[in-house]
Amino acid sequence: HTLEVINELQKVEALVQESGANIRGLVLTEQDEYKDRLLELNSELRKSIAKIERDTQDNPVQQKNTERLMDGAEELKTYAGLVISFVSLKRTPELVEMAKQGKSRTIIKNIMSTIASMKEQERKLLNKRLDDYKSAESSSALMILSASLLAFIFLITGYVFIRRQLLRRLRVQSDLSKVTQIQKTLLESAAMALIAIDK
Repeated sequence: HTLEVINELQKVEALVQESGANIRGLVLTEQDEYKDRLLELNSELRKSIAKIERDTQDNPVQQKNTERLMDGAEELKTYAGLVISFVSLKRTPELVEMAKQGKSRTIIKNIMSTIASMKEQERKLLNKRLDDYKSAESSSALMILSASLLAFIFLITGYVFIRRQLLRRLRVQSDLSKVTQIQKTLLESAAMALIAIDK
């Protein structure tokens, strides 16, 4: 989920920046297109934050950050609603005063800070998972190397054992052949010796 969370955080970041631009556009021009887009952005923002909340259920730190993100989005929505109301009521002096106070910039800055913190948490988690994967991969390679080495040792041991057995059999066979040859020679010469003794 880490990459999905990072992508969704980037989407939230873009939505928040666009919301800020639409608030400024609405304050400066008082055109309804900005108001309509602000309402759409708020809906998209809430959906994205809800997805992040689902994807980070197993991470208590990110859950707290998601709550802060949701609170910031709610604050931005409230502020945008106030701007929309003032525009609808043609309360330009209040709008100008709100713009001077920089409340929307503060809200957006806080949201962006939360997003940056969440991205950093996700990157750390991603790096940890990558390190764990590399460690497991190197352990697997080591296990394969060990198994291969063990198989090679068994192969060499088997070869040496069979060779010794074969050499021993060849020596025994050679010795047996010599003994057989000696016995044959003895038997053949014994017959001549018996004949010689008999005369």
